[in-house]
Amino acid sequence: MATGYWAGAQGLADLSLLVLLVGAWEYSQLVFPSPRCPAPLRWLFLLGVLIIVTTFIFNPQFLLSSLALVIVSFLSLSLALTRNQAPLEELLRTLTRSATGFLYAVILPLHAIFLLQLEGALAWFAMMLLMVFACDTFAYFGGKWAGKTPLMPDISPKKTMEGSLSGVLGSLMMASLFWFFYFHHFSLLSLLTLGLFVAISAQFGDLFASLLKRVAQVKDSGKLMPGHGGILDRLDGVYFAAPLVYFWALTH
Repeated sequence: MATGYWAGAQGLADLSLLVLLVGAWEYSQLVFPSPRCPAPLRWLFLLGVLIIVTTFIFNPQFLLSSLALVIVSFLSLSLALTRNQAPLEELLRTLTRSATGFLYAVILPLHAIFLLQLEGALAWFAMMLLMVFACDTFAYFGGKWAGKTPLMPDISPKKTMEGSLSGVLGSLMMASLFWFFYFHHFSLLSLLTLGLFVAISAQFGDLFASLLKRVAQVKDSGKLMPGHGGILDRLDGVYFAAPLVYFWALTH
């Protein structure tokens, strides 16, 4: 293996695929809690994840088709396996959450790997992560020190409007630093605009993950990092921000 492989774009892409699979496992635990759902549904979901990821690795041009085929196959087999075994409303909710999982737990994080295939991949990837992490950090301390107005208390009682605005400030500051040190060939306004939308999308990603956990009645999505939860706890904002940053990088 070449020196510095894991510090390069390809090494990070391979590591990101592993992180994606762990995140998909966590999602399956949230959406298919035993014994409310038939056990085969969870394994069908994970099999679908593996098929989509394998297609991406070996035949990425068929990624969209494999996603469509997996969703159709999963929904068809799920209906066959669960007929007359669950209330219709519960069945529909389960199928909807699982189908959404192929998009949320696979397609969204794959865009972080798409980003690693572009020119200047490491800088794009680092900027995406640091803008999201800066948003999270500023939102936490801003909410702790000045938070008064609840943001979405039914989903996440501790989040506040003041914390959210602080998170936007953190992302904008990180965007400014990357403009100064690396992306000065772009206009400052364009990177600040990207930072604003990354902050907004990352915070909605955090809220979506909180919604999943609240419905599943769990505190954390996993136990991979004791005291910090799982992959979805740490990277929920990245999941929502990755497609945005990839699209921006692709079009500029």
